[in-house]
Amino acid sequence: MIKYFRDMTIHYLSTSNLITWIKLLWKNKFRISLRAIPKAIYITLCNILTLPLYLLEQLIFGRRVHKAELHPEPVFILGHWRSGTTFLHNLMSRDPQFAWMNIVHIFASSYFLIGYPVLRRLAKIMMPKKRPMDSIDLKLDYPQEEEYAMGNFTTRSTNHMMTFTHSRDQYMDYCLYEPLPEIEKRKWKRDYIYILKKLAVQAGYKPFLLKSPPNTCRIAALLEIFPKARFIHIYRNPVNVYASTRGMYHNLFSMCTLQDEVPEEEAKEFQLNIYEKFYERYFAEKDLIPEGQLVELRYEDFIQDPLGQLDSIYSGLKLPGFAEAKPRFVEYIASQRKYKRNSHEFASEEKAGVAKRLASFMRRWGYLR
Repeated sequence: MIKYFRDMTIHYLSTSNLITWIKLLWKNKFRISLRAIPKAIYITLCNILTLPLYLLEQLIFGRRVHKAELHPEPVFILGHWRSGTTFLHNLMSRDPQFAWMNIVHIFASSYFLIGYPVLRRLAKIMMPKKRPMDSIDLKLDYPQEEEYAMGNFTTRSTNHMMTFTHSRDQYMDYCLYEPLPEIEKRKWKRDYIYILKKLAVQAGYKPFLLKSPPNTCRIAALLEIFPKARFIHIYRNPVNVYASTRGMYHNLFSMCTLQDEVPEEEAKEFQLNIYEKFYERYFAEKDLIPEGQLVELRYEDFIQDPLGQLDSIYSGLKLPGFAEAKPRFVEYIASQRKYKRNSHEFASEEKAGVAKRLASFMRRWGYLR
């Protein structure tokens, strides 16, 4: 019961806006499991309470957001879930030249421009100390994934697959992007640009540092918006990614779902299928990135020498500011030395099956030696 109440209060849609929430319910034909009805009622009540904030922000800031200019050279961190993207994102965010989304931006994306200091204080009180899926520290000054802001603000987000499990394939299309109808692609880009313009209104004309795993499949779309964007792709042994992601899927889906939980075997197949499609799309589009705008690195090398790998990233992308930010990088790396990564053991037979299924990716990255 305690866990259920916690999951209800930190659900990413409980701080959304009523219009998005009603649209999501309509698109999913109001199918809510009996067990999730209290959670759905809580989300509805919260969204009714915050609706005036959403409308007031549109009235006061709408024109200013529309006219906001985006810096043309953001940095996108790419990589599958559980591949070290969060560590890299946190580390690079210590460089003050960048702007990025914090926990207020992603959980109050519809109205964070209204009463931001008050929202920060509320977030500090309500947010958990650790991320539910991996026990990584949650702090107000750590960056967060803009995909959560999209899920909080619009119906067009991969994250909704966790809440509406019956439609998970449909919502994964917002990650893979290419299967979407053209009209949905245009609407996704419109919503994405709007969210970033809101951040620009608050943070000013600074290059964004953005990290959301689904962006790994959206390179062509991101280049249409930001032709000068820089990309960092971090990859990890696919078998270890599978083991770690399995735990994340279980924790997040059980926390967020308003429908039936996905059966174990079905969840495993869904996860493997997504991994394959995820990197098929990445390899189909990575060559679109102009020379000098992409750096790739192995998770295992990054964990062993984060500062050295970061120096190589800055050099490879011709990013300024490494020397000036180096003391901040060193301080953050030192603060993480006591962090213990989760251990994900699973049967050797299953491990062999995963390795066989993902062998082409393992071979490509040198994990089949």
